[in-house]
Amino acid sequence: MLLSRLLLAAVIVCGVWFSCTGFGSGSSSAGSQESSKAVDWEDSAFQRYLVLEHYYNYLEHDSLMMCGPDVMAYCREHEQWKWYYNAWETMIEDCVWEGDLETANQEAQLMYADAKERGDTIGQAWASYLLGISYGHQKYYDESVSCLRRGLEICPKAPPSELLVNLYYRLCENLQNGKHYDEVVALLREWRLLLDNNPLPAEYNDTIAASNSWYFEYYTCAFDYELSQKHYARAEQLIDSLDYYIGFYNETDSINYANVFSSRFRLASEQGQNAKAFEWAKQYLTFSQTMEQSVRLDALLQYAQGLEGVGRYEEAIEYFRRFHELSDSMKLMENATQLNLLNKRLEIDELKGQQEREKMEHEHTRLQLMLIIGALVVVSLLVFIFFRHRAAKRLETAYYELEEKNKALVVANARAEESSRMKTDFIHQISHEIRTPLNILSGFTQIITTPGLKLDDATRAEANEKITENTDRITSLVNKMLELAETNSKVVIEMNDHVTLGEIVAGAVGESGIEDVAGVRFVLQLNADLAAKEIVTNAQALQRALAQLLDNAGKFRKADAYNTVTFAVGIIASRLSFSVEDTGIGVPPEQSEHIFEEFVQLDKYKVGTGIGLTIARSLARRMGGDIVLDTAYTAGARFVLMLPLK
Repeated sequence: MLLSRLLLAAVIVCGVWFSCTGFGSGSSSAGSQESSKAVDWEDSAFQRYLVLEHYYNYLEHDSLMMCGPDVMAYCREHEQWKWYYNAWETMIEDCVWEGDLETANQEAQLMYADAKERGDTIGQAWASYLLGISYGHQKYYDESVSCLRRGLEICPKAPPSELLVNLYYRLCENLQNGKHYDEVVALLREWRLLLDNNPLPAEYNDTIAASNSWYFEYYTCAFDYELSQKHYARAEQLIDSLDYYIGFYNETDSINYANVFSSRFRLASEQGQNAKAFEWAKQYLTFSQTMEQSVRLDALLQYAQGLEGVGRYEEAIEYFRRFHELSDSMKLMENATQLNLLNKRLEIDELKGQQEREKMEHEHTRLQLMLIIGALVVVSLLVFIFFRHRAAKRLETAYYELEEKNKALVVANARAEESSRMKTDFIHQISHEIRTPLNILSGFTQIITTPGLKLDDATRAEANEKITENTDRITSLVNKMLELAETNSKVVIEMNDHVTLGEIVAGAVGESGIEDVAGVRFVLQLNADLAAKEIVTNAQALQRALAQLLDNAGKFRKADAYNTVTFAVGIIASRLSFSVEDTGIGVPPEQSEHIFEEFVQLDKYKVGTGIGLTIARSLARRMGGDIVLDTAYTAGARFVLMLPLK
């Protein structure tokens, strides 16, 4: 398919060059001038535009974009501005339907500036219309309405034209999309008055019928509005008006009849009248038997949908199959149609006169040569496109990989910065944690060692107590640092200690000191049978992990409130469960994993180093278990340590 399009494009380019340069017309300048005078430049530009219109109607986007600039250049060279702007408009509108809205916006703005510079109001109105439908496709309804209103102000109102009808239709559509229903009603009234007060001359009736008539377009838009408002009776009347205008202008207008059948089908379906909708679909299928294939294709699809609506699914499947077969057949006919249009264009572009007829054989030979050259160019272009496409794919892959690496690098950098910040905070905290007990030790040491200073027994006992307390504090901090060094260790902790759950719980409670924390009521939930149960574990590691959880629960309590810490022990599905629950400040669910990372402190004003939970989880996992935050608990925080029961 791509090869055929490129071949066709090469032939068209060669043909345009051939006709415009007078190739094969002889060396006499006088003869060339006489031949040029015989050319109808307006008709020639119009015939070139018809080729673009064919590409547009048959969705040949690539061919349209390839041939369009040449047609515009030809029209510009011979100052055929009507077809120049029509060609530009066709390419832009095709970009809209193809979804390339950025290109459509850019080209429409360029077209508006170009037409404004030339003082061409029709070109400005077309550009405003194109910007309006482009913004409408992007659902920028206010911008769309603004552009379409500008187009209406510029566009001549008499006599009505295709452009004017398009502007009214799209403006109504976008006002309705923006739910400006009062404005839709006002615009429809204005549109109707304009049509009634500015009728076209009678000799244009055939042209009106071929374009579905201006009144037909008006009633189509009005029907869509009434149907959207569920005014079914009014919608029914409008369909009758559509029937009237089809018959009035041209009873064989299959496209307009197709629109009416579709409208009746939509109205019946909207009202849930599936049987009635099916009858309309059946009438349309019968009507389409003698029509062109595009109408036949629409009728098949509508009939299949009608069958589906009345529950005749097997027949619906059969007609959907016929629809797809006919669609495929129409695609196979595209190349033949394009070649026929090319031959017609070459005939139109031939210069008139006896001199051209006498040299027809010579021109035919040269044309064949140009076709061969064009074919060679196309083959070269295909090779170039192939390698360029492959290189683009490689570049796209490399770009994607680089983008993913950049994303990973950004994440890693953010993590590194966060880690650096937390480590800095940790160092400051450690410095504070060590400096405080050292200062106390230094002070009491100086007091005790002061020569000649006599201390009573109570003062000496207090000094000894403070020295011991702060020595233990420093020792605990050093132990935490040593434990932190092992948090990333994968070494499994040996489980050789035979102890009871009561001993483990008592050791953890004592080590944490939770019972002595001011403002905290400690509750232990452990029945006698479970307390006496013997397990095989590593007593020191398990007690240490539980003590960290209890210590954490005692620290992060609410100010000016009485907090409760509940320590519950149980067995769930052959696993030991240790639950530490508090009524403190709690942990946001989104932080449920972050708090287990090193140096993380959600409340920096609390005493601590931010490594307690990290150490506790590391110990639990190295014993074959884990620690998680129960995010379903909202009265505070609940941490659960699970271990295999041995």
